[in-house]
Amino acid sequence: MSDGNTPLNNDDQSLSEAVESDLDGLEEEQDAQTSRRAASAEFIVETEVGTASALRDAMDPANQSLADALRLSFRILQIVILILIVLFLGSGVVTVKDSQGGVLTRWGKIITYGDSQALEGGLKWSKWPYPVGEFILFDVINLQADVTESFLPNSKIRGYTIQQHLERSRVTDRYRIGVDGALLSKDGDIVHVSVIANYEIIDPVKFLQSVKLNQADEIVKVATEQSVIHVVSTVSLQELMDVTDDIKQRIHQSTQQALDNINCGILIRQISMPEPPRPPYSIVGTFSDIQEARVQASSMIQTARQSSESIRNKIAGQDWPEIITLINQYENAAELGEEADSEAILDQINIWFDEKAEGISSQIISEARGYQSRIESTLGNEAKRFSSLLATYREHPELVIRQKWYEASAYVMSRTDAEIYIVPPSLGRINISISGLDAIAQYRRDLKLDRQNQEGMSAGMSQMTQYIKRGADMYMNRPGRLLDVKQGEVIGQGENRRGGN
Repeated sequence: MSDGNTPLNNDDQSLSEAVESDLDGLEEEQDAQTSRRAASAEFIVETEVGTASALRDAMDPANQSLADALRLSFRILQIVILILIVLFLGSGVVTVKDSQGGVLTRWGKIITYGDSQALEGGLKWSKWPYPVGEFILFDVINLQADVTESFLPNSKIRGYTIQQHLERSRVTDRYRIGVDGALLSKDGDIVHVSVIANYEIIDPVKFLQSVKLNQADEIVKVATEQSVIHVVSTVSLQELMDVTDDIKQRIHQSTQQALDNINCGILIRQISMPEPPRPPYSIVGTFSDIQEARVQASSMIQTARQSSESIRNKIAGQDWPEIITLINQYENAAELGEEADSEAILDQINIWFDEKAEGISSQIISEARGYQSRIESTLGNEAKRFSSLLATYREHPELVIRQKWYEASAYVMSRTDAEIYIVPPSLGRINISISGLDAIAQYRRDLKLDRQNQEGMSAGMSQMTQYIKRGADMYMNRPGRLLDVKQGEVIGQGENRRGGN
């Protein structure tokens, strides 16, 4: 390059023309792009154009600007990478709350953290953050499984609350199978029960090994429902309503047993009933009448038992349970055909009546023995006397008959109430109206009264020995409850029905 007065040679002139041509092209291109963006750099050539070194010197500021921009972008990228590294390392740090439990896993496998696999509360760090290592945390206390609607009528279909449902229910309402929930008690009554199970997870490791994390409530609910069904089926409606605390305890134990069987690390803390057990909603309004009837029935049963106790004491004394046991043993032996055992038990029964019997049974036996003595002293003696006359009667029957006729006539004629009337044979057949003596008539009335009294006593005595059998005691062709008193002893009539004496 030369000053303005020095002429240019041919080479310099051609180079200058080329540079000017390039500059003209750049100016046209810059003019075309002016409408799209502003120039990032402005080149000002203060010297005359004529050498390549001058062009390089003019381009240095642009290159410097580009280099600065690249260095800044690289710094920003370094900072972002550093932040990501810090965040990645920080993802391995968690805080376990007091209400939480959990485990640390590596590639999905539970590993030991410290001294145990279950995490305790506090700050925890894993040197292998996600996805290699992962903290699995979840709540372990104050958990609840709701079983309040499983066994209640579905009031939501009608848009009723429970109280509204109770108020609107009528006896004519029908139970909707598959829609309304209910239970059956031991006596076949329909029962509605609502239950809430409060639980906690005491072993997070067993829990994660046995249960999916989002299914804890469902598993406890199913176990509670099964326990409620089982327990309610073993009690009556009245027991369910009267002994609620005991029922809740039994449901608690049954539910815990079911959860222990699957080794899931869940502990039931409490079983509660937000609503009291109720009969079918349709009869709640009249259930008080049922309760009153049951109370009356219970009172009548108690009265009957007391009366039964009193009657048994009156009949057999305070030791009546012993004789009842012996009688039942005798009946069982007789029914099974064990004759030797039945005879041995019958001997024990007679010994009991001889030594321990009191009350009416003792009186019946005494009367039977007295009657036996009377028979032996009257009919027995007569039987012996007639037996002694049997040989004479076979030889001279007319003589014996005539002698007995005379004895009978003498006995009749010797009675104090006998009146003798002598009628001549020549009168033939006549009708005589005879009133008799007043003393004789009075004597006869006294005899009649005595006879009626004795017959009444005998009839009463025979009624006392009768046993009114129950339907269960009536058998065909086999022994039942057929003990009786004969000749002062208790005998079994079951053998008579089989053809014995």
